[in-house]
Amino acid sequence: MASGVRGLNDRQRFLDVNEEPDKLLSPLPMPVTGGKGIQSLRECVKPVLNLNLVEDLLNKVAYSLEKCKHPKDGLTQDQSAALYLYSLQTSFYTRYNGALRDEDRTKAVPFYDYYKLFMSALNKLPSIQDNVWRGVTANLSDQYSSGSIHIWHAASSCSDQVHVTDAFLDKKKHRTLFNIKCYNGKTIKNHSHYPDESETILPPGTCIRVKSQSNPA
Repeated sequence: MASGVRGLNDRQRFLDVNEEPDKLLSPLPMPVTGGKGIQSLRECVKPVLNLNLVEDLLNKVAYSLEKCKHPKDGLTQDQSAALYLYSLQTSFYTRYNGALRDEDRTKAVPFYDYYKLFMSALNKLPSIQDNVWRGVTANLSDQYSSGSIHIWHAASSCSDQVHVTDAFLDKKKHRTLFNIKCYNGKTIKNHSHYPDESETILPPGTCIRVKSQSNPA
């Protein structure tokens, strides 16, 4: 499993700002659960499995649970493994964040149980107020003009180390680097497949206000 984890661009979750829709989407549909509480990770991914949305998902879940036998920060094994599964940077991450960004809000329904587990894990982690970094290999200066306000509908991966994010960007192309003063960031270093990336997640639905721009030579 470990050798196959980096099949996609293993930094894509730090670099996909341009995939956010440039408009406010309607709220996510919340299926009636009949009082059902937070489930195990294996139970949470069953709707995704039933639709064959992610290849080899059971093995990815088993791998994540194995790596999170001794979770930190007061999380349960399933909560820690939910974050770990996200950090693996496989097609599960792509499908999950893609569903959260899709204008067709019903696309998120198969991920609802996982979303609840994922958010319960983030909510247990202390919020940090710090500068974090996120980037994209594209020029977004027109879209993110000074004073503009944006909603990032998906989970947004950042790093508290600028050199980490900057190293992911293609220096031969136009690029945009975001320096974000966050108030509700969640550090998942203790629950990540790549702890050296010092990853901070901005929860789905984070509101961003652009204070200023600079264009270094």
